[in-house]
Amino acid sequence: MATECETTENREYHRIRIDDTPMWDAEFLTKHRITKMETAYVFDKNSVTHCCELTPSYEMHPSGYEVAFRDDVLDSDKEDGWEALEDSGSFVLEEIKYFHCRSIAGIELESLGEWESLKDALEWSMANGG
Repeated sequence: MATECETTENREYHRIRIDDTPMWDAEFLTKHRITKMETAYVFDKNSVTHCCELTPSYEMHPSGYEVAFRDDVLDSDKEDGWEALEDSGSFVLEEIKYFHCRSIAGIELESLGEWESLKDALEWSMANGG
């Protein structure tokens, strides 16, 4: 895939949580009483990529996952749910994704401020809730 990246000198890292619940198997979610699955991503709002098209995209680096269980789920059952999720192989923090800039418009962003590097912003995000 050919890409072209435009970056300003000022890095402005943000974290966004994307609801991935619809992409999960309904039976799996029901079995483990999971109500919501979110992936947290870190990206530089001042850097866009053109993936073989004119529409700009953000390069999104996953930094963690958040899982919401039904209120009646015991902690031990949550641990079993987490183990099943980890065993599923679906939690991959190395997989970079690209989202059109306009597709995340209106989704709440958390500013992470300015960091020396993406690596620093990702490490902070992973240590602070995804």
